[in-house]
Amino acid sequence: MNHEILASNIRFYRKAAGLTQEQLGSQLFLSAQTISKWENALTVPDLENVCMLASVLHIPFDKLFDGVLPPAADVAYLGIDGGGTKTEFVLFSPDGEVYHRIVAGGTNPNIYGIEAACATLSQGITAMLQLAKHIDGVFAGIAGSSAADHAANMQKALQAQFPNLPIRIESDIMNVFYSTEEQPSTAVILGTGAVVYVRTTNGLKRLGGYGYLLDGAGSGYDIGRDILCACLEAEDGLRAETPLLQAARVKWGGGRLWDVLDTVYNGGKEYIASFAPLAFTFYTEGDSLAADILRKNLQRIAELLDTAAELYGADGPAVLAGGLTARADIISEIFRTTMKHPVPLIFPTRSPIYGACVYCHHLFAKEDKPKTFGDTFAATYNDAKGE
Repeated sequence: MNHEILASNIRFYRKAAGLTQEQLGSQLFLSAQTISKWENALTVPDLENVCMLASVLHIPFDKLFDGVLPPAADVAYLGIDGGGTKTEFVLFSPDGEVYHRIVAGGTNPNIYGIEAACATLSQGITAMLQLAKHIDGVFAGIAGSSAADHAANMQKALQAQFPNLPIRIESDIMNVFYSTEEQPSTAVILGTGAVVYVRTTNGLKRLGGYGYLLDGAGSGYDIGRDILCACLEAEDGLRAETPLLQAARVKWGGGRLWDVLDTVYNGGKEYIASFAPLAFTFYTEGDSLAADILRKNLQRIAELLDTAAELYGADGPAVLAGGLTARADIISEIFRTTMKHPVPLIFPTRSPIYGACVYCHHLFAKEDKPKTFGDTFAATYNDAKGE
């Protein structure tokens, strides 16, 4: 066992959890001095304490012994992909080698507020600063940051906390634009929410993405809501049952939706959006209601892409990302029959965090991204520390 690796991992995961040495020690019924000795490889925790550490830090036991110490690189960058439910941090080299990655809570300022979102970002940045000799630039693509002056205010707050660290915060749509090697004209996020962005000579232009209260159609939330509304209509005798509605009832535990409506309201938009994949499943099985719901919602996205072509001349490829794009075959089929100005559709094989890292390199690196960047990133990403 490499004691330095164990010490580094204890320090890394403690900071990722937002705990001080004293707070971690308190949960283990030990002193802060004991934790400090472990983190400096002066002493080694016994097996019982290692098991307790894994439990308190919410990580698998073997993560405390996993990996190698990151090199004391002269140059390292930090890419961040922040969403409504989780935020991923990746520390990487100029050639795409992933040193470390961690996953924390959501950082969408429209959900958590700017202060809480910045606190989560600060914890992740601080943890990564403990693992790198120097970080030459940080890019955070954050969902919801394009509203109002959120991005500018978040960047200002973090820059004040880390005055010597170059930081850029923009919309998470940049993570999507840079997740593919092609040069897409438009980028689409199809997840709990939905939005289309267009690249123009005057910067990015947004279409849709007004939020779940105002969008009306196109998102995972909208699809899930349509399914649940259809369930309530069937209970009231306004429509016939279909296999889609029967599957929805199984998902919430059976019985009448009306009797468990508090579950829907307490679960919020994420819970409602969790029903959306059922529409794709039963579309392929010929359920007419599933087909109607998907066509209605995806037609809305197709209209936004058509508008992008008509207003801004965006006739190049469109890159699509988000949870709903797992069924690229169905999306492509419906778009082909509804778009007036069909464009090539790109469904990236790499995740948005890769796009965040590529854009970070674009912003801060002094040299062009090497051709092997993507392969190096893919080869080292899964082996990097993190949950």
